[in-house]
Amino acid sequence: MLVTRERSFTALHSENFGRIYRYIAYRISDTDRAEELAGDVFRIAWEKDLPEEPGIGWLIAAARNVVANEYKGATASSFCGKACRSGRGSQRRPMTMKATPWQASSRS
Repeated sequence: MLVTRERSFTALHSENFGRIYRYIAYRISDTDRAEELAGDVFRIAWEKDLPEEPGIGWLIAAARNVVANEYKGATASSFCGKACRSGRGSQRRPMTMKATPWQASSRS
C-alpha cells in the first residue's frame, strides 16, 4: 500500500513540480527560495495523506498559501526591523484608549 502511494506521489510530483515552481517563481524574486517553497507544497500534500491524489487545483491553492505565508514572514521581519534585532521589540507600551467626546462630557 505504501509502495503504491509512493509511486503515485512520485508521478504527481514529476507531472506538476515544474508548474508549481513556475507559479511560485513568478510571484517571488528568489529562484532558489521558489524551489524550496515548491518542495514545501509537495511536502504538505504528502503529510496531509489525502484519501485521493490531489489535483493541480489543490496544489495551486497550497502554493498560493505558501507564497502568502512567505510574504507575511518577509513583511513581519521588515516591519519589526531594528527593534526586534536588538531585543526591544517585545517591550512595547500597553495601548490606552482615549475617551470619546460623549464619554468625556458624561464624566463631568
